[in-house]
Amino acid sequence: MIPSAQQVVYAAAKFAIIGMTRGAALEAAADRVRINAICPGATTGEMWLDFARDHPDRAAVALAKHPMGRVGDKDEVADAVLFLCRDATFTTGHALPVDGGRTTG
Repeated sequence: MIPSAQQVVYAAAKFAIIGMTRGAALEAAADRVRINAICPGATTGEMWLDFARDHPDRAAVALAKHPMGRVGDKDEVADAVLFLCRDATFTTGHALPVDGGRTTG
């Protein structure tokens, strides 16, 4: 949700997902189908662990940008999915950041 230099194609793909989510939500709303997107920040998966191992200085800079002071884990992302599926019954066309506050500013 925050583009970076040297990652234009990656950012374009992410922004495309948000646009597709909103458009599909508009198309499906009359049929009571809700469509939302989860936008996870850094998460303790293989991609983050490899990055942190190979580039510890850059990983420290990235981590410092997370107001909660840590990366998330897969269970926290799953909790957001469950929230949208189970509790957010009047929410559609939304891109929900699950990023420890990274995109708040």
